[in-house]
Amino acid sequence: MTQRLTLLLSIFVLLSSVHMAFAFDGNRKGFLLGGGLGLGVDTYTQELSDGIDTVKSDRLTDFSIGTDFKIGGGVSEQLFLYFHNQSAWFSIDNIFNDTVTIQSGVAGVGMTWFTSPEPRGFFLTATVGAAYWDTPFGSDSDALTS
Repeated sequence: MTQRLTLLLSIFVLLSSVHMAFAFDGNRKGFLLGGGLGLGVDTYTQELSDGIDTVKSDRLTDFSIGTDFKIGGGVSEQLFLYFHNQSAWFSIDNIFNDTVTIQSGVAGVGMTWFTSPEPRGFFLTATVGAAYWDTPFGSDSDALTS
């Protein structure tokens, strides 16, 4: 039921925000605030060790909600610099049978370079940062999943 609700909500958000893509005013300089939402698939394993024995799960796969966040600015008509965070959010049943929400992603400094100052054309984008795997809602078992 929650997967169906998530799918319907994602479709609604996507369709209701399409008209904003045509809001380009011809000027890339200035403040940048961007975001995205989508669906994805994540694969992972879980491992538990007491220092002597190690228990490792089979590779597991779950559907996830993907989020994308950017904040920064246009330095010129061809260059954006920004903080960038891309995350996948999903729930797992860990080795202790606790259901925990996982946020897995990458955060760092990003840039986008447009090959032309005109609205249409190609661009290159890159982010340099750190990857993370976290239980953002305060679970005590976050160190026991990997």
